[in-house]
Amino acid sequence: MNHSKRKLMFALAGGMLMLGSTSGFAQTQLAYMNSVDWLRQMEQLRPKQKDPSERPWISSEVKNVDLSGNQLTIAHGAIPSINMPAMTMTFPVQDTAHLRMLKPGDQVQFQAAEIGGTVKIVNVRMQH
Repeated sequence: MNHSKRKLMFALAGGMLMLGSTSGFAQTQLAYMNSVDWLRQMEQLRPKQKDPSERPWISSEVKNVDLSGNQLTIAHGAIPSINMPAMTMTFPVQDTAHLRMLKPGDQVQFQAAEIGGTVKIVNVRMQH
């Protein structure tokens, strides 16, 4: 094989290698873009966390205060944000400072949220 043919063969081989690596690069970029698109779609489908100020205040009556268990039993109206009908129920309380100021018979309003699969009282205020 003469020198010019050898140069041509090397040039063609180099070009083919570059095409192969460009093709691999293009495939990697395409996979990355598909991943980014998929992540964006998943982000749009994920339920949005509500701002705490958007949670409704629910009127209720304190039935029992369990300081040692950090729980409050209340008779409450419906809680649409968590699809719960009106009932009397015991809830864990996120901030136990609220419990110390309450007693059975108090009329209060509260906000509830699902935290780690458990519905908790996250805010309490006296009803006026």
